[in-house]
Amino acid sequence: MRNWKNILYAIFVMMIFLYSVGYAEEVKHYNIETGKSLGFPTYVVTYEISNPNIAEAFKAKNGEMRIRFNNPGDVYVRVIFYSGGKPADTLLYLFHVTGKPSGNSAVNQNSFAEEILNLVNQERSKYGLRPLKLAQDLNQYANIRARECVQLFSHTRPNGTAGVDIIPASTRKIAGENLSGGSTSPEQVMYEWMHSPTHRDNILFPDYDELGVGYFYAADSKYHHYWVQLFRRKK
Repeated sequence: MRNWKNILYAIFVMMIFLYSVGYAEEVKHYNIETGKSLGFPTYVVTYEISNPNIAEAFKAKNGEMRIRFNNPGDVYVRVIFYSGGKPADTLLYLFHVTGKPSGNSAVNQNSFAEEILNLVNQERSKYGLRPLKLAQDLNQYANIRARECVQLFSHTRPNGTAGVDIIPASTRKIAGENLSGGSTSPEQVMYEWMHSPTHRDNILFPDYDELGVGYFYAADSKYHHYWVQLFRRKK
């Protein structure tokens, strides 16, 4: 029964999306696999996406706006092209996305970690704080914690110990942990963390020097998207 409700809801969202973009537009169909991304180099574009759980817009390091396909399913994407700062043309696509949820792949986890590190250091630079460095062991611990949060969304681990205790005591002088559930992109989760005093305090804590980032996607869970930051000062 729950699956039928999800299907009906998806159909409803697609109908609203199609109505908003106009039925007269020609729909271009494409097949694509999870984990892939695409963009329109040399063009200034924005995207309207019918289902952000399947695809999301993000800004690449070169400033290009692209679409990342995270999960299987059908998703409508309207591409709006700009000229002189004004909308000039649009194209409507229906992407048939196949494959496994890609948010849990090593490629995406590393990409998300780099993106969040950059966003964290942008915030720290505003206050004259030294930038953090990614630590691969912290990334591994954070990814374990992200999986654990599907079972128990808490700073207490399923085994009853504190979340930061996943970091061996011999490798840390002080440590902190940020959790988030539901955000679909590094930009969104950073916005949520920076607008929460306790999470913001961790991000801007002067004594930390290393960061680890974890992400896990679980389709049949409460929040679907799980994010973890682990902070550490070694000495």
